[in-house]
Amino acid sequence: QEELLAATGQFEALGISAEDTGQFINFATKAMGMSAKEAVGMQTRMIGLSREVSASGTQLMQQMQQMEGDLAQFGDNMEQEFVNLALTADKTGASMQDLVGIAKKFDTFKGAAQAVGQLNTLIGKNVLNMKEMVGLSFDERIKMLSKRAGEAGVNFETMGRQRKLAFAAALGTDVGTMMKIMNNEIDQQQKKLEDLNLSQEDMNKLAADATPAMKMLQASLQKFIIALEPIITIVRSVVDEFAKLDKETIQLIGGILFGIFVLSKIAGVFQALGTI
Repeated sequence: QEELLAATGQFEALGISAEDTGQFINFATKAMGMSAKEAVGMQTRMIGLSREVSASGTQLMQQMQQMEGDLAQFGDNMEQEFVNLALTADKTGASMQDLVGIAKKFDTFKGAAQAVGQLNTLIGKNVLNMKEMVGLSFDERIKMLSKRAGEAGVNFETMGRQRKLAFAAALGTDVGTMMKIMNNEIDQQQKKLEDLNLSQEDMNKLAADATPAMKMLQASLQKFIIALEPIITIVRSVVDEFAKLDKETIQLIGGILFGIFVLSKIAGVFQALGTI
């Protein structure tokens, strides 16, 4: 418990709220069967991953929880699959949800056969194999699509509009997303989980670097709240006085305001008729 509290404090120093940490730890222990210590380790790796991609640790933690339904099938490899998808998404510019949506087209033999048949026809060569695609992970499928299209010499930049639309339809996505995936050389190498681990020294340095920025943000928010204080005071006074009125008076005021609203609409109609 003390170790968890210490970790929560350190995560807060990096801009991750105690609430977000609590939700992630709960997700890791309940959905993934991790111990609290293992969950803290995974959250630390999310911070390590945030140094590799253009997403914050909090954003990655939230995305992982949102994708639980699709990633649960990978069991103990769930975290590694998420990391692979995050890196591929960052490389291509497509969202992880878009990558998963395309990859799921190959979940069944029927779906894979249809998609592979259409793509091979569009490419003009039998470069994709149905059984192979079914057996790959989400991230591996995306990389295979990009790799095979590149090996076949498909040029998506000079491709006609209708053919691009056909490629996108075969993948179940839009042309923009299809181009990001098929027109990029995606690194085939995976970053292992241990590569994302951060030492206590690393965490302390990150916390120290983040502290000035966090203090500046807190100071700015305090100034903003102070500037709003007169307005908040006025609004609160009006609400307090309104609450003191009896039911009949409140109904009367409401009726008057509604009448003014109706009259303004009628005046608008007449004004519009006058311009015709």
